[in-house]
Amino acid sequence: VDMVLVEAEHVLVDESALTGEVTPVAKTQLDKAEGSSLYHPEQRHNNSTIYAGSIILETTSSKSKRDLAIVTQTGSFTAKGRLLRDILSYQRHRFLFDVEIEIVIALLLTWGMIASTAVWIMLWDSDAIYGCFHSM
Repeated sequence: VDMVLVEAEHVLVDESALTGEVTPVAKTQLDKAEGSSLYHPEQRHNNSTIYAGSIILETTSSKSKRDLAIVTQTGSFTAKGRLLRDILSYQRHRFLFDVEIEIVIALLLTWGMIASTAVWIMLWDSDAIYGCFHSM
């Protein structure tokens, strides 16, 4: 599940499963001064969002005051779910080289057929078999 920290002083999170970065990330609670603003996990509130697949390494909360987070996304709608959907729905695209190599091969085959036919015609008068073998 993706969640946003509502009440927490300092949470250290390992997001290496998502980002590949081995350095733990410090997360803090949402700024209460922005109480009426919309929640944007990837833009403004990234430092308050704990993503699915992350591991909470440490927290500085006391026993009397617990950390509180609200679940914002579950299942395939989480950051990890979007990553998996992108991987599974990958569409192979054709590179310019793949398109142009077909044109180059067609041109070379055409040129070879024209040149082979020209040699065969030029040598036809002297010996037909001789002209046929030299045109190949």
